[in-house]
This record gives sequence, structure tokens and C-alpha cells, in this order.
Amino acid sequence: MLGKNWSRNIITGAICASVFVLAACGSKSAGVPESFINAYVELRCKTAQYGETHAEARVARIEILKKYGYTRESFNEMAETIRFDYKRWKPFQDAIVVKLDSLVLKKNESK
Repeated sequence: MLGKNWSRNIITGAICASVFVLAACGSKSAGVPESFINAYVELRCKTAQYGETHAEARVARIEILKKYGYTRESFNEMAETIRFDYKRWKPFQDAIVVKLDSLVLKKNESK
């Protein structure tokens, strides 16, 4: 006989495996392309640096979109898709925070 602990471990393992599979499936369906996250962060940084209407800001925004393979229209479409889909919105916001934190950390390490 294998005992109570063995059956409890099997049940616990099965539950953990199920949660892992569900989380993996959920994250793929709710994912936001890394290229969009990077482009978004760079665009926000340029806007903060130059403002909305400065000529250099417009040129920089066009270059950033090209760098990540977006047109203004395709970028805006993706932004609208994320904005109206809660399953994408929360992971997107979390990814932005992580990206910004990593940039701040890099900046502080270089000092």
C-alpha cells in the first residue's frame, strides 16, 4: 500500500499541472507582441522628451514605428484591440511596468 501522502501528492501534482496548463493557454491568448510593448514605451519616452507637437518628436515617432514594423495605422489598430480587451489590457499594463522598471534599473546601474 502506498499510503495517504502518496495520493495527496498525486492530487496536488495534478492540480498544479492543470493550473500551469491553463495559465500557459491563457497567457498566449491574451498576449501582446513584445514589439508593440517596446514601441509603445519608446513612443511614450519620446513624447515625454519632446512633447506631442515638436517636429523632432514626429520624426522620432515615425522612426520608432518603422523600427518595430508598424505603420501608424497598424499601431493604432493594435492599441485599440488591447484597449477594449481586458484579457490583453492587464498583461499589457504589467509588461509596460516591467519594461519601464528595467529601463530605470539600467539607468541607475550606469551611474
